Amino acid sequence: MAKTLAHAFSDCIRRFRAQRRLSAEEFAKELGIGRTSLLKIERDEANPTLDTVEMVAGNLGIPPLNLLGGTDPAQAVSAQLLMYCLKNGVRFSSLSIREIGTLLLQIADIAAGEEARIEAEADQVPASAPPPPTCL
Repeated sequence: MAKTLAHAFSDCIRRFRAQRRLSAEEFAKELGIGRTSLLKIERDEANPTLDTVEMVAGNLGIPPLNLLGGTDPAQAVSAQLLMYCLKNGVRFSSLSIREIGTLLLQIADIAAGEEARIEAEADQVPASAPPPPTCL
């Protein structure tokens, strides 16, 4: 099963805290969020907005994509689409990362379906089709 953006975010936050060997209170202060919020994020019970992800990433001094990345290919596509949208001025600040992840997975599915349709149409060109005309 593909991980959601929120689940990938939770995993990254848990790993960061474990690597730094900080208490929940210390790490929450570093991230700029409350201890209770941090614990909910780590348990994948929170549904943070993209603004929260960007703020946390900024406080850690890393790009937001690093907090949303994962090893799941669908997850990586979602994170890349999100970063592409952000770089091109699309704002999702009022949406939670779960909602954004769902939206981006749907976009990726549509794009994959369209790519498959184009490839299928290309495969239907008869092998004995005459070569295209050339200009001499």
